[in-house]
Amino acid sequence: MISATAFRRGRVHANMLVEIEHFLRANPLGTVVGTTGVRIGESPDSVREVASTYWSKEKIPLGEEVIGYPPMPPDLVIEILSSSSNFAQMRETIREYFTSGIHIV
Repeated sequence: MISATAFRRGRVHANMLVEIEHFLRANPLGTVVGTTGVRIGESPDSVREVASTYWSKEKIPLGEEVIGYPPMPPDLVIEILSSSSNFAQMRETIREYFTSGIHIV
């Protein structure tokens, strides 16, 4: 059974992706990807699941298919907080993003 907060979070995520995709179709600046993983460390590889990422066309050319995880960090990571999120966890997550080269969260 899906919780009310998970349903609401999913709707927020879907609406956000629609708006970003609409903007990018009119302004082909890059690619948005929903619910994916980003590499936040190597040796051993560490990947964090994120709600969405944005990759500029300079990092991933438009229309290019990527197999696996891109070797470079995305330009933007989008997280959608739930009612159970806490400040300490989010601060640690953001620190991991910044350390891995992701500067906009």
